[in-house]
Amino acid sequence: MSSSRSSSITERLRQHTSWLSRRFIDVVSRFKEQTELRSIIKTVDVTRGILLPKGEYIMIGIDGSMDYDERLEMLLFYICASAYRCPITIDDNGVHVNISKTERDSRIALSSGIPLWLEDVSNVLEALPAESDFEFEQRLRSIPFTLMTLGELSIALDALEYKDVLAIFLDRPLFTTFNTSSRDLRLLLKKESALVGFPTSHGRLSMLDIKIASILGAGNLYIPRREPYLVYAAIQVLINASKRSNSNSGADEGIKIETLAKELRLDDKSVEKVVKELNYLDKRYDGQLLEKCADGYGNYGNTSIRLKDDVRHYWERVMETVVAIRRRIFESTDQHPLYLHDDRWLTLLDLNAINTFLIYELLDKSLERNIMVVGIAKDTSATDLIRSVIPFATYKGMLRGSVQHYNSVKNDKLLLTMMAAMDNNVETPWRTISYDICFTTMISDTRSNWVQGSSSNISPTASQDQHVLFRAARKHIFRERLFIKSYFQLRRFATDNTVRSPVFVYDRFFNPKVDNQYESLSVLEHRRNVSIEPYFEGTNTNLLDNLILHILSKSDNPEVLEALGHNQLLYLADKAVKAEITSMRGALRGVMDIELDTLARRERIFSASRRFRDIRKESEKRRESKDYHKPR
Repeated sequence: MSSSRSSSITERLRQHTSWLSRRFIDVVSRFKEQTELRSIIKTVDVTRGILLPKGEYIMIGIDGSMDYDERLEMLLFYICASAYRCPITIDDNGVHVNISKTERDSRIALSSGIPLWLEDVSNVLEALPAESDFEFEQRLRSIPFTLMTLGELSIALDALEYKDVLAIFLDRPLFTTFNTSSRDLRLLLKKESALVGFPTSHGRLSMLDIKIASILGAGNLYIPRREPYLVYAAIQVLINASKRSNSNSGADEGIKIETLAKELRLDDKSVEKVVKELNYLDKRYDGQLLEKCADGYGNYGNTSIRLKDDVRHYWERVMETVVAIRRRIFESTDQHPLYLHDDRWLTLLDLNAINTFLIYELLDKSLERNIMVVGIAKDTSATDLIRSVIPFATYKGMLRGSVQHYNSVKNDKLLLTMMAAMDNNVETPWRTISYDICFTTMISDTRSNWVQGSSSNISPTASQDQHVLFRAARKHIFRERLFIKSYFQLRRFATDNTVRSPVFVYDRFFNPKVDNQYESLSVLEHRRNVSIEPYFEGTNTNLLDNLILHILSKSDNPEVLEALGHNQLLYLADKAVKAEITSMRGALRGVMDIELDTLARRERIFSASRRFRDIRKESEKRRESKDYHKPR
């Protein structure tokens, strides 16, 4: 490259960088005098109740890692998940975390090495491998990543069984994990599944079981009274009625349709629609759902509706299948983990369906045993605080003035980082108000110029003459009362308030025992108004979130940069699983090479023993080395 050309590029780069710097400074300057966000910030309140009895507990941090190798047209996937634990004491003075006694818990660990011929990848991915190297690599990585997720969720469930567990921290956001897995589960419901027909103590697993479990989970969840969840809310009511009849040793007569309408708070038109959808599901799944149901419109009067007796055992069948698949992947030695029978493979959709069910089971058991399960995300580009939470807090009167100046920042993490650095009154540790994860899928109505505590100037929707606060950011609004989210920051330097630890995110399961602050909102979705009732902390202090922040503030390690403001247990678990993956690569690669080299010599397939991309990569690496250019 000529010196004049290099100088020209350097000058352009300098100018472009200078322009971006001035633009950033302009954005920052707008917040120097802004202190409103302080109203949605909460610090640890040690005077509030701890929620739990005084005593000795333990805290567990879980992380996983994965990788893969490729040789002789065969892939070898490495998966590992591990946990660290440390003691926690709750007494009259609050919460005490003894990080110095952190140790690895060998009982809570899973690892596996899974081989797969390249030609069988399409059976697992349900698609032919992509032609470009980049797409091929991305698709391949989705297999060990999904298996790693399965491992982490599995050992989290194992950890719930141990005595005195107070909190389990996962190095992944719960909602994002659920959202990705449940998306694949919805795709699976439109196809066939290798899981169908799996034998259990309550009969064989059916696609109807998977359909019901995809929304109801273990059956104790809050199900929104709106589409597309309404028919599942009806099924939940009918299953509970069936269980009550069974426990009372009486005949299950079902419930009257008018009773169903009252429990779901439906008018005649809406309950007719629910009955129609129930009949549609029954027909679609070959009469497996309903024992008795009206099949038309009009006045149902005393007509009863009843599920088939076997439906109420859907979750037992689902979880027995999940446990069997987990054992197959991490414990079996006499069968391939992903190959079932009759040329049927566990696909990525099947595996993510299992991950969805594991999250539901984790939710159900953790609430039953009063154990906190918290997911932590280090990196996020989320904007829900700016798009919906701040506008709603303004509408509720928590923030004063216009919210428009926050729109210049396109990232929640950056907004909160600047806010904390510029406001000396924001003490660490702090967290934002906790809010329902459904706010992440909504956006404030841009036609509304909201002011504090007033909805008088909110514009009506284009389709209906009703006032709305939000609309769906994309197509759907995620179901409310399932996950709760909050941002947090744990430390700042004593000598410089502007130098602080990073802002992170945690989310947790909705807990009806403490998350009882609901908001009734009218939201625009699919050109129609729907009513939702999400959780929003507001001006009160949620004792569970207060406890989580208290624990987080005492479980980082300021002496290690990677654990500063984060979590020491997750930091150690991360290092442990990465080291174990490295160890596994060396041991398992040797085993695979012995087997495949013997196969290559015996079958005379030396040309297939190396992929061209690998040969090219090694040649380029050698060509760049110093030894290559030494005179011979």
